[in-house]
Amino acid sequence: MSSQPWGDKRWSRETKRRRLAQARAVMDQIDEKYKTKEEEQYLDPDKGFAELRDPTAPRPIADDKDAIKSFKGDFAFLAPDAKCRVAVPSAFGPVALDDDVPPDSKPYPSLEHAFQAVRSGDGVSVRACATARDAKRVGAKAFKKRSDQDAFREKAVDVMDALVRDRFVRADRDALCATGTRRLRHGNDFGDGYWGLKGDGSGRNELGKALERCRDLCQNEKNFWLAWCSDRVSNIDERDSAFDACWRREGDQKLQMLPAVEEALSLVLGRREDSPLPLDHASISRFHACAVNACPGTEEYALVDLGSSHGTFVHRKGRSPKRLEPFVFYRLSKRDEVQFGASSKRFRLVADCERRRRKAERLAGRMAAAPDDEQQRTIVVRSLAYEADEADVKKLFRHIPDVVVTLGRGSATVVLPSKNDVTRALACDLEEVKGRKVRVRRAED
Repeated sequence: MSSQPWGDKRWSRETKRRRLAQARAVMDQIDEKYKTKEEEQYLDPDKGFAELRDPTAPRPIADDKDAIKSFKGDFAFLAPDAKCRVAVPSAFGPVALDDDVPPDSKPYPSLEHAFQAVRSGDGVSVRACATARDAKRVGAKAFKKRSDQDAFREKAVDVMDALVRDRFVRADRDALCATGTRRLRHGNDFGDGYWGLKGDGSGRNELGKALERCRDLCQNEKNFWLAWCSDRVSNIDERDSAFDACWRREGDQKLQMLPAVEEALSLVLGRREDSPLPLDHASISRFHACAVNACPGTEEYALVDLGSSHGTFVHRKGRSPKRLEPFVFYRLSKRDEVQFGASSKRFRLVADCERRRRKAERLAGRMAAAPDDEQQRTIVVRSLAYEADEADVKKLFRHIPDVVVTLGRGSATVVLPSKNDVTRALACDLEEVKGRKVRVRRAED
């Protein structure tokens, strides 16, 4: 009887290749199985469903020694159940000067309360809860009855961003900035792997990320206040918004006009060089108040005092001056005069939501009488990203066919097919190209 010689090298190589191929096939099956079905799951207590962890996503750095790993002790103010005052932006509505602040607009006693009020849609029940734990329980129960649960889940992070900004409006902003560039990790022992990190370090840490974004925003206080105000303004395009202003001294009847401020939804007012109003009195804070174009269809605007040291006062004819309650938006008319601190200046503001439309109508009238030559049909795109190409510029004017684009460094010259297309092209001003807002102007301007 013969047998396969064990010393046959050809047989050994074939066997190794076959077994190696089998092992690779088994490993591929295991990888696919764990990738699609059996990867570690975590239950999001705020979303109410199990989400598979992406195996390709980086895990938290376990040895990040400088990170703030739990919101306790000196960092307890970062926790969602910390005692603080947080108002819900969606409940915002400018209050009439003589009215009391409505209950729905008043702040909640913690970040958890405010989030659960938005999540559940039942602010009254959540406000009645004595603790953040009770608020979360009530909010979770009410959330199950909502028919738009998926829609809320998609915007949950944006909601938290707005609430975190409001949470640091009234207090603890300096303490947040004092954390420097340290990572903020909401470590917890109750299994929340969405807003925080579980005991094994896994999770998305969305609350920690929201706090870090707010901290970055606080590095520029003006941008912080603009973002806070923008959370309360909707259905108004920044390009349509403008403010006209004038002022007079107390006892003087002559009004002095100020340059109009265009393409601005909010004005951050205070004793600073870049303030839109000339506020130079020593009693005025650097960030004293904000005027917001929040009353579309009217010339009214909203004014909010930013917790200034010496207050903001409104003088209305036939009534005594009223000091505005801090962080409450009041609806004012163009005849109301505003006094900042102890200054003798009185300011009047007029909000405008139709400035761009009227300018477009005037331009269309001038273009109708102008010759249809290349000079009239040429526009310039500025603040263009360096990596933008001709196709990107044509995409900006996709509603206008046959445009001719000449690229420059950070700008582009565009020749339109007809002078009637000029107003349509100028409407693209402040649109984004490659993630950057561009300015569109006539070449003659």
